[in-house]
Amino acid sequence: MKMKMKKTDVADVLNKSDEIQEKIYKTSYVHHDHGGREHGHDWDDWIKAERSTKSLKKKPR
Repeated sequence: MKMKMKKTDVADVLNKSDEIQEKIYKTSYVHHDHGGREHGHDWDDWIKAERSTKSLKKKPR
């Protein structure tokens, strides 16, 4: 049985996704900046940022 999502639910999910992506982007830049801005570590910085962002979501409120 398929569940229909309301338009507001879809918009909320997309907004949350955009917020998470923006957080990862900013955190990745922080890793890049603190790492001495070395060229060639963009994926490493991005993965670190994803991991730290995901760990924030898992913390109980």
